[in-house]
Amino acid sequence: MTRFYVVRHGETLFNRKNKVQGACDSPLTKNGIAQAEAIISQIDKVDFDGVYSSISERAFDTATIITSGKYEINITKQIKEMNFGYLEGEDNGVLLKPEHDGDWMKTFEEGFEYAGGESFQQVHKRLIDFISEVAELHPDGNVLLVSHGLIVTSLGLIADYDYTSSYLRSGNAIKNCSISTFVYDGSLKIEKFNQEKIG
Repeated sequence: MTRFYVVRHGETLFNRKNKVQGACDSPLTKNGIAQAEAIISQIDKVDFDGVYSSISERAFDTATIITSGKYEINITKQIKEMNFGYLEGEDNGVLLKPEHDGDWMKTFEEGFEYAGGESFQQVHKRLIDFISEVAELHPDGNVLLVSHGLIVTSLGLIADYDYTSSYLRSGNAIKNCSISTFVYDGSLKIEKFNQEKIG
């Protein structure tokens, strides 16, 4: 069984400006750096067999801070944020379709192929492929992933659709530098979701 600790990156400039940020990138704010520094003590509690970061600067910089130079960070496209196509950089409101009555999960599940971005199924496939590949490399190990809000969401939906969709539709959001823990033994299961602390 492989245990995955999944951290969302710290606050970025686009987060603060409420801009769509998937394939595009923006730097961590001072607050985002402080958020990452605040969980160093949590990350230090675990010995990791592998550390992986999204190719985005915001994720890699977060990974660099929270691991304090103790691990080699493997950069991969497989855990990059969902691509929103031509909606990238626009105000977040463009993601919500009027016919969905403010239910962003419905919009997310429809995907963004219409805008030249990714579908829900494409994101799920690359994540499932990645998790199974990494689990083979690190059987019975601890793995740290530093990634993005919708990647944490997707992993939650893969592991337990009913729990995750209900949790997020209740008004909860994936917090910057939150820690979610999943275990994988042929299938993915949630241990902890969107927490400030490990354990």
